[in-house]
Amino acid sequence: SLAFYVLALLAKTSVVMLPPVLLLVWWWKERRVGWAALRATLPFFLVTIPLALVTIVLEHYRSAGEINVRPEGTLSIVAGVGWQLWFYLYKAFVPLSVSPLYPRWTINAASATAWAPLLLYVAAVGAAWKSRAHSVGKAALAILTYYALVLFPTFGLFGVSYHAYSLVADHWQHLALVGVAISVAAGLHWAIAHSQGVHRQAVCAAAAAVVTVLAGLSWTEATHYHDLESWANHILATNPDASVAHAQLAAAMRERGDLDGAVAHWQKALQLAPEYLPVYATQASLASALLDQGDAAACVDLCRKAIEERPQFAPAHICLADALVQQGFPREAEGVLQTLVDLQPDQAVACSKLGLLAGDRGADDESLRYARQAAALDPSNAEFQYRLACAHERRGEATAAMDHYRQSIALSPSHAAACNNLASALLAQGNQPEARRLLMQAVAAAPDFAPAQYNLGLVEQQRGEIELAESCFRLAMAADPGHQDARRRLIALYNAAGTQFARQKDWSQARRQFAASIALAPDQALVHANLGICLARLGDDRAALAQFDEALAQDSRLELARRGRASVAGRHSAAATPLR
Repeated sequence: SLAFYVLALLAKTSVVMLPPVLLLVWWWKERRVGWAALRATLPFFLVTIPLALVTIVLEHYRSAGEINVRPEGTLSIVAGVGWQLWFYLYKAFVPLSVSPLYPRWTINAASATAWAPLLLYVAAVGAAWKSRAHSVGKAALAILTYYALVLFPTFGLFGVSYHAYSLVADHWQHLALVGVAISVAAGLHWAIAHSQGVHRQAVCAAAAAVVTVLAGLSWTEATHYHDLESWANHILATNPDASVAHAQLAAAMRERGDLDGAVAHWQKALQLAPEYLPVYATQASLASALLDQGDAAACVDLCRKAIEERPQFAPAHICLADALVQQGFPREAEGVLQTLVDLQPDQAVACSKLGLLAGDRGADDESLRYARQAAALDPSNAEFQYRLACAHERRGEATAAMDHYRQSIALSPSHAAACNNLASALLAQGNQPEARRLLMQAVAAAPDFAPAQYNLGLVEQQRGEIELAESCFRLAMAADPGHQDARRRLIALYNAAGTQFARQKDWSQARRQFAASIALAPDQALVHANLGICLARLGDDRAALAQFDEALAQDSRLELARRGRASVAGRHSAAATPLR
């Protein structure tokens, strides 16, 4: 039994009150606690004490320097014990409006009413003690004592960090409610044993109804734990001023792309946060969201406040650096990141960003040094391997760059930029098949990544797959309308195809190709002339004349357009109404 108790303690120290509970059970059976009971439970106490001390230290460590968990004072903590005891009993018998996070009570120890719940519970224990000679009184004393003993670690007498948010939590009462459940079960057993006929059936039906209702309530409650957003909304339904729930809901909303909603709830979280709670994490989260909305100035202000409250909080430093870059102050951003690296030399993200900024200002050696440092700190990060490869590539170290591109792809096969850059290096070496495979891998992972679509188009064009090349160039332009290389390639493809169809006298297809080329680049006099010839061959003289006129407007010396226009106009010289 001792071994299993040790395992239970190591799993969860909430069972720490087992030794005194064993003594209580001993008293209930023997009506006294003698040396035999103490000797039997001594090993359990010896195991419990060190782990209990560790738990107390950890609770203090979690809040030390950040949270004054119970600013109300010791008397308020003691008075609150009665509130907690009766709260859990109430929720056990009336499990309505349950919440993962209840409102935090304000207990004024100077008020006599604040002590009423504790005095009432002590009075109940005293009455049970006086009646201990009777079986009912003895059982009541055992149950009331067990209930308070098991809840003792949650009272906050030795510090509970969770009390910064709420003084009660449903998950703290599950062991204590065993005593309540035993009392109810004993009462039902007595009622069934002392009733007959219809009365017994009524008691059984009532018991079954209670179990059914509780099962239904449990089922309904479980739905609120489907995801973080459901959980946070459930809290806010019963505790709308819970700043923690607003912050968690904001995080969930940002995760699904609702940036405006996330900003609103983070702002609400800051507004509602008690003075004794740290808010640097919420400030940094809100700052990051505001930066994504383009409000760099507000982001900078929030980040500086977060850093002032918690100088070593890395996300605030990194977000501040990003905002400064967006505002056009990259050197100031480097200063912020360098400060973070000085405070925390193992900050891989900061090192990586320092490498990027150094590369942007042409300090390739410095960029490589930071990129190496980031990759060494987190070698399993595909992005860091990619940035290290880019740093090598800027220095002309192709072999090293290709090695790190391969490492990045091995860590993240969907890293489109790494696939594209490695493919470009392979194409330079003449390895078209592997380059094509990597480019197809890149566009499969990121169809909107224009560089990979463009490079794949080049490969397909080299292979003679003109339709595939055209499709890739089109996708590159769809992803990046300003991609001039893709535009030029498409124009060249359309013009070449139009010329080929014209030579085959397929004027309809030639017209489509030339029209597509003009749609991309209207200032092509020769293509306008070619389109005019196609239209004339198809019998659309009016449209042909318009194309010839446009060609001549762009290049008045273009002989092809002059001859084409004269030929079409000549066919209509005898018409009653001249063409215009």
